Amino acid sequence: MIPRTLLALFLLAGPASLLGKPQFQTPQFQTGARTHTARGTVVNSATGEPINAALVQLNGGRQRSVLTGAEGKFQFDGLTNGYFQITAQKPGYFAAEQLQRSGVRPVIFRAEKEDAPVTIKLVPEGVISGRINGENGEPAENIPVQIVWERIENGKKMRDANRRVETDEQGEFRVPELQPGKYFVFAGPSYWPVSFPGKLSQSGARGYSGVFYPGVPDLSSAGVIEITPGKHAEINLTLTSQPFYRISGTISGYSPEVGISLQIVSASGQEIGAGLDMDEARGTFRSSWFPGGVCTLTAQAQNPKTNQQYFASQSLNVTSELSGVHLALVPGAVIPVSARVESTRNDTPGDGRPPQMFFSSSGRRQVHQQDSPAGAALRPQGRLFSQQQQYTQSTTEEDPNPPIRNVPPGVYSVEIQPNGPYYVQSARSGSIDLLEQNLTVGPGASNQAIEIVLRDDFASLEGSLTFDAQGEAATILIIPANAPMNAQQPRRDVSVMGGSRSFQIPQLAPGEYKVLAVYNPEDLEYDNPEAMRKYLSKARDVLLAPNQKAKVELEVVRIEQGTQ
Repeated sequence: MIPRTLLALFLLAGPASLLGKPQFQTPQFQTGARTHTARGTVVNSATGEPINAALVQLNGGRQRSVLTGAEGKFQFDGLTNGYFQITAQKPGYFAAEQLQRSGVRPVIFRAEKEDAPVTIKLVPEGVISGRINGENGEPAENIPVQIVWERIENGKKMRDANRRVETDEQGEFRVPELQPGKYFVFAGPSYWPVSFPGKLSQSGARGYSGVFYPGVPDLSSAGVIEITPGKHAEINLTLTSQPFYRISGTISGYSPEVGISLQIVSASGQEIGAGLDMDEARGTFRSSWFPGGVCTLTAQAQNPKTNQQYFASQSLNVTSELSGVHLALVPGAVIPVSARVESTRNDTPGDGRPPQMFFSSSGRRQVHQQDSPAGAALRPQGRLFSQQQQYTQSTTEEDPNPPIRNVPPGVYSVEIQPNGPYYVQSARSGSIDLLEQNLTVGPGASNQAIEIVLRDDFASLEGSLTFDAQGEAATILIIPANAPMNAQQPRRDVSVMGGSRSFQIPQLAPGEYKVLAVYNPEDLEYDNPEAMRKYLSKARDVLLAPNQKAKVELEVVRIEQGTQ
């Protein structure tokens, strides 16, 4: 989901980080020069206990390493004046900077007159383990168990299902190395039926279906497992058997040199691990047994010579042995893209430069060329989990205006990313306003071009902050009063130097905004209007005209944890 409310994020260093990023000075080992000692302790952030055998590294000049002793202590001798970054790591723990929290600053040792000790906190991993039984109480062996991590990323609720294990002969499983956060557990379906009919040619096989903990079919009613630093959560599940069926059919629309991959996805968005045998010479396929119910059968192929991809899918409601299913592969869509800049400033580049475009099923950005005025990304809608695979297109001298290629059929939100001092005035595909509506891509369709118009008469905002604590960091949220569904501007870091608590935000699109400063935005789903409602009363209203410079004063708000 593309953010609906967030227009810009700006990280501002609080008073404790007035030095910004120190430039590490190479130690000068001169005769008679005074040296210093960096010493400290590595501790468990949850218990405060010292951590033995942690690897501590000191960076500044040449890298140096040492292991902590029984009391978690470390020491580096012979350091000259300068700044040194100290990091620590140990299996079973996370360094603070690994946890994707805002305002996390590296541990810096400043070698001067006093050699004050430092403390490095490591966050202990979380663990989810448990036991899965069959309906008769027997251990369910070789059952796939998937851990779904729900988190807030850039104001959006994201779900990743990338941790997968199997139960052992005792029906037990264990998933370590979990960061603090919210998790769901999905168990099953079994890879193979647990009972078969009298004759394999007949129906009547039964196996274990897939369920979310504590035994429900969908994520909306699943139980949340809260993992705090060092927490070990243990769960138990009992699976019930249901009929398993097989499907068979044919596939058309491919040539012999093209390899085909088949997949069955359940109604809950989970891939079903049913074996699918494909006879590419005859164009036929047959599945092994898998749970009945609503599912989607998909096929994908790619021509290795042309890199053209082909797609096909069909929704099925499997309530018996099913034959005669047919999939017709069609080429992925090609979507032309054009971008132009309406210049009002003398220092703005013209609109003759080609844009760089990319299609991304996960929405993760690629690095843009500096001479590209805009990038476009398609994000699939209606997916339960975040998708990792990405497709990209880049400008080249041979093809300065490339289309987005190999787009599977589906519904997408379109994100436009300016690559210069511009804002997006409009983005359309025929009669569709892509800032307000999703784009539907049909199978093998010849799609209308995405046409982007950028302008450079942006406004700017500056202001000051009031903190309620020392050593904090704040993030400024710029929220349009009537936010287009797919409006997005990049996140930029702004340093606060010296004793100043001021900030400057350049290149904002003209419009009406609510401006809010918060301490911990990683706990706030600011893409969700309901989640933002309780905080907007503390926001300031700002109306920005083209080329205007406005000022605002903000009190930094602390977000309540555990309310998302």
